[in-house]
Amino acid sequence: MPELPEVETIRRSLEPCLAGLSITGINPLYPSVLLPDAGMFSHVLPGLEIRRLCRRGKYLIVDLSGDWSLVIHLRMTGKLLWKPAPQPPALHTHVILSLSDGSELHFQDVRRFGRWRLVETAELC
Repeated sequence: MPELPEVETIRRSLEPCLAGLSITGINPLYPSVLLPDAGMFSHVLPGLEIRRLCRRGKYLIVDLSGDWSLVIHLRMTGKLLWKPAPQPPALHTHVILSLSDGSELHFQDVRRFGRWRLVETAELC
């Protein structure tokens, strides 16, 4: 299970790759990972800019424009992998975010315990 230091390491490694980019699309390969539902993600996320990544405990928070945030918990086996160019999904890839520079963010989770929650940023305070 990624512990707090590992989540901070993930945040620090992903932020330079993602900050300032816009989300152009989402491919929910395993939609139950997305809360409240995959339809909301597909409707809200395209066009939003990733402002920054932060962490609260073991939760990774992706601060987005439009007063939205993604709250990601990796649970036991979740991984976030930045791909500089589109690639076919590897085994256990559940979500792919397409970004404005042509790169992608892949979420892999062997045990399917990880969750992404889309919330209004005001709810985090």
